[in-house]
Amino acid sequence: MFVLPDYAAKRLAKENPQKKAYNRFGVSVTKKIGGAVQRNRAKRLLRAAYRAVEPELKTGFLVVLAPREEILDAKSTAVEAELRRAFSKLDLFLPRDGERS
Repeated sequence: MFVLPDYAAKRLAKENPQKKAYNRFGVSVTKKIGGAVQRNRAKRLLRAAYRAVEPELKTGFLVVLAPREEILDAKSTAVEAELRRAFSKLDLFLPRDGERS
């Protein structure tokens, strides 16, 4: 996982019809993962896991996920749990009600 501050976030938020900031997200899968079917499955798993986690994340970041071969044997719930753990480690979750940041 690669996470960088998005320096164009303010400009993009102004251009967005809802005037909201958001994260830009990408997936990069190498041919080491396997054939086209395996690479597409890996991308689908990562996109679905990111969509489940996205509402809880801070905005204004570039997020690029690069899966490893272990994703081929992983279930979607395990991928989502691992993604949550990684985002938590990077402190990218929004503070919950009653918590300080």
